Amino acid sequence: MLPGWLEGDLANALQMVRPVVLAALIIAATYVVAKLVSRLTDAALFAFTPAMRFAAKRTLSAVILVIGGILAAEQLGLSIEVLLVLLAVMGIAVVLALHNVLSSVAARYFIEPYVPIRVGDTVTIGSYRGKVIEINPLTTLLQTDDGRVVSVPNSVILREPVVNESASAAREISIPIALPSKDVKLPELESALIKACMKLRSKLDPMRPPQVEVRSRSEREVQMLLKVWVSDPSYRSAVSEELKRRVDDLLTSMLGQG
Repeated sequence: MLPGWLEGDLANALQMVRPVVLAALIIAATYVVAKLVSRLTDAALFAFTPAMRFAAKRTLSAVILVIGGILAAEQLGLSIEVLLVLLAVMGIAVVLALHNVLSSVAARYFIEPYVPIRVGDTVTIGSYRGKVIEINPLTTLLQTDDGRVVSVPNSVILREPVVNESASAAREISIPIALPSKDVKLPELESALIKACMKLRSKLDPMRPPQVEVRSRSEREVQMLLKVWVSDPSYRSAVSEELKRRVDDLLTSMLGQG
């Protein structure tokens, strides 16, 4: 048996260590849960744009980490009110600091399907006119007639009127497609997409066959782009809606069979 004074010291030590151990376990468990939720969210939202999935994953992970941090802090006897105020201030500061960057990154994924500009087009954006030489996650680069390069934030393109002077711009339709890699048999999918397009061939440009581009591929997801050109700009809206419906039906059928 231990002397009474030693037992008292051990009991006090254990009492002091216990909250620290519990806080560490809570933080570790929170990290694991946040990672798991992030993966599940990515799989559940595979049909949405990368920017939307990224935002959803980051938001859910942040909420879980904040809850875990609060629970861990509570074990250590820290003031929850003070932590909440600090987290709110930090969150506001981060959002304000990254507002322009985040808006441009998010805008990049709306430009491709919804704003008819591509690399090689001659466009006017606001007061700038030039040839599009690059569309990156943050900016769109224009080369002006006198050889200068103008960097236009992607967020500006969603706010400013965009005039595309290229003849084919009004006739081009681009449909982004995202689906899990494990469910993709690329040759079969590409063939099925082309067949779906050809059912609308009476309104398509006979000189520009439909194209299927694989933009990126990872272990979890394939990003594709289906491009067609209508024979008359007046067909653009109707063909776009009908083609989107056919692609959705096709993907639902193929994924269901998989």
